[in-house]
Amino acid sequence: MLSREKVNFVMSKQLKDIALQWAGLILVWACSDPTWAQATIKRDGQWRSALGIGGSVSSGNNRSTNLTMTGEAVRATTSSKWSMTGRLLYATAQGDTTTDNKALGFQFNKDVSDEVFASTTLDYLKDQPANLNARLSWLAGPGWHLVDNDDTTIDLTAGLAYTQDQFVHPALVADALRSSYGRGEWMAGEQSTHRLSNSASFRQKLTLFTNTSRTGGSRFVFEAGLSMAINSRMNLTTGYTHHYEKDPGMGLKNSSGLLITGISFKLD
Repeated sequence: MLSREKVNFVMSKQLKDIALQWAGLILVWACSDPTWAQATIKRDGQWRSALGIGGSVSSGNNRSTNLTMTGEAVRATTSSKWSMTGRLLYATAQGDTTTDNKALGFQFNKDVSDEVFASTTLDYLKDQPANLNARLSWLAGPGWHLVDNDDTTIDLTAGLAYTQDQFVHPALVADALRSSYGRGEWMAGEQSTHRLSNSASFRQKLTLFTNTSRTGGSRFVFEAGLSMAINSRMNLTTGYTHHYEKDPGMGLKNSSGLLITGISFKLD
C-alpha cells in the first residue's frame, strides 16, 4: 500500500504536468502572431511538409460551419530553398457564406554568396467577401542574410513586383470603375525564423508594396506564427495574417486580419 506522502507526491506531479500542458495551450493562444502549419526545415535537400486542419459545426438557434486547412512544403539545401504554402478557409452563418478565402504561395531563394541571395515569389489569393475574385502577384529581387544559423535566420529583401487583381464586382480603384487592376510595385520585406526551444518555434514576415506609377498606392502583408510540438508528428499552431491596402475599393475596409489556431501534422 502506498503511503500518504507517496500518494500526495504522485498527485502533485500529475497536477503539475496538467498545469504545464494548460500553460502551453494558453501560450499558443496568447502569442497569436503565422500563419499556418510549419514544416521542418533541414538543409539536406529532402522535401518536408506539414498539414493543419480544423473545423466546427453548430446547430439550433445559431447555425454555422467553419473549415480551416493549411499546409507547407519545404526543400532546403546549404545554398537554396524551395517553399510552398497553402490556405483554405470557409465559413457560413445562418446559411450565408461569411468567409471564402484561398491562398497559394511559391518561393525560391538561391544564395549568390554567404550574405547575398536572389529571391523570386509567386502568390495567389482569392477572397470573395472582400470582392477579390483573384489576385496574382509575382516579385523578384536580391536579398541579404543578416543572421543565418540553425536557431535563427533573419533576411532582408527588395525588388520589383507585378500584381493583377480580378474583382467579383466592378470596384472604384485608382479613380476609375474597374473589373480588374494591374500595376507594377516596388517591394521591400523582412522575414525571420526563431527556434525558441527544442519544442517551440516562431516565424514572421512583413512585405511592403508601393505602386510604381501612382502616388499613394501602397499596401503591406504581415504574417507570423508560433508552433509548439505535442510529439514528433503533431504540433499546436497559432497564426496571424494582416493585410492593409490604402485604396482597397469603395465600401471596403483598408485593413483585414485573420487568426488561425489548431493542430498540424508533420509529413516528414
